[in-house]
Amino acid sequence: MNKGTFPLLEKLFLTGDYKQFTSIYNDLKKPISDGILFLALQVFHNTENGEAVKKTHDALKRSESHTTRVRAELSSGFHSFIEEKLTKSEGNSICAKCKLLAEQHQGTGLAFFATSTKIKVKFALLNQGLIDADCKDEIIEEGLELYKAYKNILGKETSSFLLTLINHTTAMPKADLKKGIKLIDDYLLESEKSSKDRLYDTSFYLKKTQLELKTIYYDRFYDPTKLPDFVENSLKKIENRGYLAAKARIFGIYGSHLLQLELIEGIEWLAQAILLFWELDHRKDAYIYENNCLKWLQERHQAILLNDFKKTISLPENSNNRSISQEINILNKAHQYFAESDYYASEKILKDTLEELTTEGNKIHFINLLANSASKIKLDNKDLLTVIDEALESLSPVKNSILTAQLYSFKAILDKNRAGDHFAKTIGIFKTLDSTDEVVTQLTNRFIHSAQEQKGKKEAIFTKDTIADLEEADAYLLDKKWIKNRYSLRGKLFQTYAFGLLLERQFDKALKFLKEALQLFEKAGHLGSVATNAHHLGSILIELGRAQKDIHFYEEANKHALNALKILETGSLIDFIWRLEFQAALSYSEALQRNLVKEDQISFYRTEAEKYFKASLFTAQSRIKKTGTLETSRNLEAAINLQRDIKQLISSGFYFFFNHKRFKDCIEWLENVRAKSLLYSIANNIKPDPEISDHLLLAEEHKILEAISSSSSIQEQRKREKTLGDLYDKMIEDRALQQYAKKKTETIPSFNEVISAIKQDEKKLKGEKLFFLYYYIHQDRLYAFGINSDNSEPLLFEISISVPDLREEILTFSQKMSMARFKDFRPEESFWTQFSALIEPLETWTKPGDIICIIPYGILQNLPFHALLLDKKPLIMRNPVFYNSSLTSWEYLQSKTKEEDIFKKAFVFGDPELDLKESVEEVETISRIFNTKPIVGKEAHKKKFTDALDQASFIHFAGHGVFDENRGFLSGLSLYNNELVTAEEIMNRNNIASFIVLSSCDTGRQKNHPGEESIGLIPSFLAAGASTVMAGLWHVKDKDAKDFFQLFYKKISQGIPKVIAYQQSMIELMKRPERAHFYHWAMFSLNGEWQ
Repeated sequence: MNKGTFPLLEKLFLTGDYKQFTSIYNDLKKPISDGILFLALQVFHNTENGEAVKKTHDALKRSESHTTRVRAELSSGFHSFIEEKLTKSEGNSICAKCKLLAEQHQGTGLAFFATSTKIKVKFALLNQGLIDADCKDEIIEEGLELYKAYKNILGKETSSFLLTLINHTTAMPKADLKKGIKLIDDYLLESEKSSKDRLYDTSFYLKKTQLELKTIYYDRFYDPTKLPDFVENSLKKIENRGYLAAKARIFGIYGSHLLQLELIEGIEWLAQAILLFWELDHRKDAYIYENNCLKWLQERHQAILLNDFKKTISLPENSNNRSISQEINILNKAHQYFAESDYYASEKILKDTLEELTTEGNKIHFINLLANSASKIKLDNKDLLTVIDEALESLSPVKNSILTAQLYSFKAILDKNRAGDHFAKTIGIFKTLDSTDEVVTQLTNRFIHSAQEQKGKKEAIFTKDTIADLEEADAYLLDKKWIKNRYSLRGKLFQTYAFGLLLERQFDKALKFLKEALQLFEKAGHLGSVATNAHHLGSILIELGRAQKDIHFYEEANKHALNALKILETGSLIDFIWRLEFQAALSYSEALQRNLVKEDQISFYRTEAEKYFKASLFTAQSRIKKTGTLETSRNLEAAINLQRDIKQLISSGFYFFFNHKRFKDCIEWLENVRAKSLLYSIANNIKPDPEISDHLLLAEEHKILEAISSSSSIQEQRKREKTLGDLYDKMIEDRALQQYAKKKTETIPSFNEVISAIKQDEKKLKGEKLFFLYYYIHQDRLYAFGINSDNSEPLLFEISISVPDLREEILTFSQKMSMARFKDFRPEESFWTQFSALIEPLETWTKPGDIICIIPYGILQNLPFHALLLDKKPLIMRNPVFYNSSLTSWEYLQSKTKEEDIFKKAFVFGDPELDLKESVEEVETISRIFNTKPIVGKEAHKKKFTDALDQASFIHFAGHGVFDENRGFLSGLSLYNNELVTAEEIMNRNNIASFIVLSSCDTGRQKNHPGEESIGLIPSFLAAGASTVMAGLWHVKDKDAKDFFQLFYKKISQGIPKVIAYQQSMIELMKRPERAHFYHWAMFSLNGEWQ
C-alpha cells in the first residue's frame, strides 16, 4: 500500500510541485492508499486532468473502507454538479444526501465531510443566484460553527474548509473584506502557537495579500510596474517556506488586482504568472488567468495587445469537454452573430437552445442576449417577457440574487411601460447584494430611460428624480473604497450626463462632460469607449458647426474622429470605425456645403470627403464580408441590419456627389449599397466543377475566406482580402480555375461598364433601345435617373410627389389589393393619376417600343409600374417593362451563360392543396405546351419541389403563396399537406432552375427594410441562381392567371422574348371587356433577365 510515500506526496502537494507529485504517483504500485488517492484527486483537479479525476474517483469508490466509498460518491457528485449540471434541483439533491449522512455519522470525519460538502453546494448555488443573498450570513455562520467543532479533531482538513469560508465571505454577493481579514489573522495567530506544518498557512497569506490590496490600494496610489512593499514581503515569506508556486500566485493576485483597477500593466504580471503556472503543471490556474486576460483585452478592443498576448501565451486548448462549456460555446457564437449585427441569427440560435439549457445561470445569460437581439430587430417582446416571468417564477422564493436583479434589468429593456418599476427592483436588489458597479450601471441606465421618456413628453430632462440618480451614482464612484472598473464607470456616467444635456441641446456643457469622459476612458484603456465617446464628441461639434456656421467646430470634430481612428486602426470595432470615418467625411463635406472652406483648401476637402465616405462604406460592409462563409440568408440579414444603421451614410454620400452634380458617382454610390449583398450571395453560390474541387488553390481560398470571417481587426481583414484578390489573380492564370475565378471576382460595374453592357444587349434588338428608370428618395425628395446607351451621363428628373403622402397611399394600395378590393382603384381616379407621375419622364426620355427596366427604391418596390398611366394609357401598352433591384443585378444576369433551351427540363406544379380547380387546368395546358407531366395534389410535396429546383431549367408553380409582412424570409410557397418552402430555404440553395414562374398570390411582394434591401421570394430565387422570376403582386384570381399564362407560354414557345411575350399577353387580356381593370391583367411582375 506504498507505506511511507504519503508524507512525501503531501509535501509535494503543499509546496505546489505537481510535476514531481504526478511523476512519483504514476510509478506507485497498486493498490494505492486512500489518503494518497484523495491527495491525487486535488492535484488532478488543479492540473485539469479530467480523465485522471474520473479514474481516481472510481478507484476510491472501490475502496475496502465504507467511509472512503461514501466520501468518493459525495466528491464525485459534487464535481459533476459544479462542472456538468449546476442546477438548483441537483444542488438540493446533494444537500439532502449530505444532511442524511451527517445525521447518521455524527461526530465523525464523514459527518464533517458531508456537512462541508453541503455548505460548498450552497455557496455554489448562492454564487449562481439560485439562493437568496440574505441566506449568505447564515451559511457562513453554519460553516464557522462546523469549523470550530472539528478543527481540533481533523486539523488539516478543517483548515482547507476555513479557507473556502473566507473566500466566500469576501466574494460577492455581500462581500465582507474586513471579516475575511479578521478570520485569517485569527487563524494565523492560532497557527503560530501550534506545532503543525506551516506550509498549510501559505494559502492564508496569499488570501490576506489579495484582501489587503483591495482595502489599502483601492485606487491608483502606486507604481503598477512594481510590487508594493507588503506584497513583496508576502512573497519572500511564502518562498522561504518552500512554496514553489509563490511567484506565480503573487503575480496572479497582483495582476488581477491591476486589471480590476483598469491598469494595462496587469496583463504583463498575469502573463508571467501563466507561464510559471504552466511550467509547474498548475494548468487550472493557467487557464483561468489566460481566459481573464483574453476577456479583459477583448472587452476593451485592445487588438494589438491581444495579438501580442496570444503570441506570448499560447496554451493548448483545454480538452475538458463539459456540458456547461458547450452551453457557453453556443452563447459565444450568439455573441459573434450579435457583434456582426446579424441580430436575427443571434436571436434564432438563442431561442432554439433556450429550452435545452440545463444550467439556470447560463439560461439568464441567454435571455440577456436574446433581449438585446430582440430589441435590435424590434420583435414583439411578449414571448420574451413571458420567458423572463417564467424564469423569475422558477427562482421563487429567491428575491435578492444576481439572477433576479438581471431578469428585472432585462424587463426594463423590453417592457418600456413599466420600466420604472423594473429599474427600481433591479437597483434595490443590487444594493442588497452590495454590487456597487451594477448599482452605478443601472442608475445611469434608468437616467437614460427617464431622459428619453421626458423628451417624448417634451418635458425637462433634468428633474429632481433624474438628477438624484446621477448624483447617487457619482457618490458611489467617489467613495474611498474598492470598486471594480471605477474609471470606465465614471466615464460612462459623464457620457450619460452629456446625453441628457444633448437632449436639451446644451451643446457646450455636453462637450465639457464628453471631454472628461474621454480622459477617463483613455485611463481605463477602454478603446471601445474611447471610440464611442469620440463619436459623440464629433456629433456635437458638427451640430455646433451647423448652428454657428463656424469651421473651427468642423475641424475639431475631424481631429477627434481621426485621432480615434488612429487608436482603433488595429481594432475589431468595425461598428465604430465606419461611424468615425463617416464623421470625418461629414466634417469635410458639410464645411464645403456651407462655404466655410478657404479657396486653396477646397480641392483637399473634396478629396478627403470622398475618401472617407468610400472608406466608411467599405468598412461598414466588412460586416457582411465577415459572414461570407455562412448561409446566403444570414448574409442578407447582416446586410439589412447594416443598412438600417448606415441609412444616414447612404444619404449623405449620395448628397455629396449630387451636390457637386456628379450623377455618375451618385449611381455608383447607390449601386455599392443596393448590390453588395446580392454580389456576396452570388459569389458564395459559385462552386468549382467537381473535377477540380481538390485543387490546392481552392483549399487555400477556403482558408483565406475562413480567416476573413474571423478577422480580429479591420486592418487584418483588408490585408486578407488583398491576399484573396492576389489568389484569384493567380487562379485566372490557371486554365482549370480561370472561369471559376472570374465569376468569383464579379465586382460592381462602373457606370461606363453598364453603358457598354446596355449597348451589347441592344444588339439583340431591332432598333429599339434598352432604358433604365432608376429611383432614389433623399430627404423626402424623389428622384428618377434615366440611363441608356445614348447618354454618357445619367438623366435626372425630380418627381413632384409628396413622399409622405405617397408612402401612405402605397400602404393603403398594398393592403387593399391583398384583400382583393381592386374596385377601390379605378384608372381614371386622381389617386392612380398621382402614381403615374412616377413615370412622367419616360414620355420625353423614351420612344414607344423601347424596353424599360424599372429599378424601384424602398416604398416603390411592390408597385405595378407597368400599369401606371402615360398619356392616359397603361405604360405596358407603349413599352415592354421588366424589373430589377439594381443595375449590378441586371448586368450580372444578362452576362450569365444562357441555356439554349430553358424549357428542356420543365417542371410544372399545380394545386398542391387540392383547392384550386382552375390551377389544375392551368398546369395541364402548360404541361402540354412543354411536353411534360403536371405535378399536382399529393405529388406536389416539398421534397419534390426542392429536388426540382436543383434538376430543372424551368419551373412553373400554380398554388398558394404566403407573404410575411414582418419578416420577408418567412414568405414562401405552400406545398402538399401545408408544407411551406420559405424564401430563406430557397436563398440558401445554389444553381437552381434558370426561369421561375410563380402563379400565386403575393409571391412578388417584398418586405422593405430601412436602407436598400428587400426580402421575398423574388430576390431569394435570383440569389439562388435563377435568371428570371415572374411572380404575383397581389391576390391573383385563378382564371386570370390561367388565361394570362395560356397567352404567355404560347408566345414564348414561338421564340418571342419573355419581356415582349409579357407585354403582348397583358395587352390582349386588357382588351377583353371582363379583363379591362388592371387587377385582372397587371398582376405579375417580370424580374431579372428579359430575353
